[in-house]
Amino acid sequence: MKIKIWGVVLDNKFLKQKILKSENGFTLIDVAVALLVIGILAAPLVQQYRIWLLTSKQQLTAGRAQNARDAIEQYYFVNNRYPCPADPRLGPSDADFGMELRDFGGTGQCDTSATALGPFTVTSALDADGVGGNDPVYMGMLPFKSLSLSPHEALDSWNNKLTYAVSGLLTNEATFAGIFGGITIREDFVMRHPTVLDATADPAADNVCTDTSLLVPGAVPPAQVYGPVNNVHYVIFSHGKNGNGAYYNANNAAPARACDMAAADAENCNNITNNEATFLYDTCQSSSASDANNYDDIFVANNITLSSAPFANWNPAVDQQNAGAPTGFYGINNALPEAELDVIGNVRASLDPLDSQELGRLYSHQYCDGNGGNCMKPEAIAGEEPDMRCGFSGTAMRGVAHNQVRCNIVVQTLSSATCPGAPGPQQYVTGFSASGQPCCNNVCP
Repeated sequence: MKIKIWGVVLDNKFLKQKILKSENGFTLIDVAVALLVIGILAAPLVQQYRIWLLTSKQQLTAGRAQNARDAIEQYYFVNNRYPCPADPRLGPSDADFGMELRDFGGTGQCDTSATALGPFTVTSALDADGVGGNDPVYMGMLPFKSLSLSPHEALDSWNNKLTYAVSGLLTNEATFAGIFGGITIREDFVMRHPTVLDATADPAADNVCTDTSLLVPGAVPPAQVYGPVNNVHYVIFSHGKNGNGAYYNANNAAPARACDMAAADAENCNNITNNEATFLYDTCQSSSASDANNYDDIFVANNITLSSAPFANWNPAVDQQNAGAPTGFYGINNALPEAELDVIGNVRASLDPLDSQELGRLYSHQYCDGNGGNCMKPEAIAGEEPDMRCGFSGTAMRGVAHNQVRCNIVVQTLSSATCPGAPGPQQYVTGFSASGQPCCNNVCP
C-alpha cells in the first residue's frame, strides 16, 4: 500500500520503520543518568526537609514549655504557691495522670512519701531560707491537670513527658518567698574563643563553642551567658530528640531512656542519682547534629536574666530608699530599668496586713507593653468604660482585646453529653462550645 501526502509517496515499509523507531523508548543508561541527576538535585532538598522537621519539633516543644510556664504563673496568682510535680511513672490510663502529688487530706503540702515524690526529691545546694540545712527540690512530670492544660501540652514533640522541677519551699503558701529558690542553673559552654580577654576584641574570634573551664583568666563571657544562676524557682524542660533520661508517654516505672552519663546533657537527668538540683542550660552546642550524645534539651525557667551574673531580689526594707536612683527609673528584678517602675515578674496588690478589709492598690494612668505601646486604660479593667460592656442582651463577656470587650451569646442550657472514656484513653472536659457541647481535650464539636 502506498500513501501520497503533499506530493510525497510513502509506502507501507517506510511507515512501519518510523513507528517501530518511535517505540524504542529510553535505554538503561538513559534511566541511570536521569536517576543520578534527580538524586543530586534532591539530596539538598531532603537535608533541608530534615532540618525543617527538626526545627519545627524544637519550636513546638519550646512553645509548649513556654505555655506551661505561663500556666504555672497563673496557678501561683490563684494559689500563692507553685504546684507540686506529677508522678512521671503514670500513664494516660491512670486517673492520677497529670495531677500534682499533694497531700490534700493531710498536711496540704507536696506528698513526699516513698510512693509519691520520695524517689524524686533531691537536696538543693542552697540554704535558700537561711535557717540552716539545704532545701529540697521536687522533680517529676508537669502537672497538666492541675494547671488546666491538655495532656498533649505536657509532652514534647518526641512524645516524652516534659520534666518539671520546683523548689520545695515555694510549693507551700506558708513558706513561699521570692528569695527561696533552691535550683541552680549553669552553662558549661559559651560562644567565646578561649584566648579572648575582653569584649573589645574581634567579634569573629568569639564565634567558637568553648568549655568555660578552658577560658583563660580574665576572659569576659558574652552577655548571653547564664551563669552560674542561683535562686531559680522552677524549671521546665524537654529531654530533646535523644530523650536522655526522659519518661515516655506511657506507664513506665523507670525512664524510657536511662540517663547516659556520657551525654553532653547528662546534667539534666543525673539529679536523682547525684542528689542535687543543678541543671544545664546550653545555647552553644548545636541541637541539629545527629550525634546522640549532643546537647539537645529545650529549657525554660523563671528568674532567668540575660546577664553574666544574677542580681538580688528587691528587698523593700533595704531598697525602698533607692527609689530616686540617678537614672530616674527603678527596677524590681531588673538591673536595667527603662521606665519609672520597670518590673520583671508578677505584680500583685495583696491585702493590707494591718487591715484585712483594706485591699492593696496599684495606681496607673495606663498599662502598656514592654515597648511602651499597646496601652490600655485602667477603666478597661475596672470602671465605666463603654467599650467594656456587652451591648446586646443575651451576651456575656468572654475576654478583652485591643481595649474592647469580646462577647459571646450566652448558652442557656448545656449538653448532657460526656467525653469519651474506656476502653480508650480517658478524655476530659476542657470547655464548652457556643452551642453548649463539651470540648474534650481541647477539641470542640
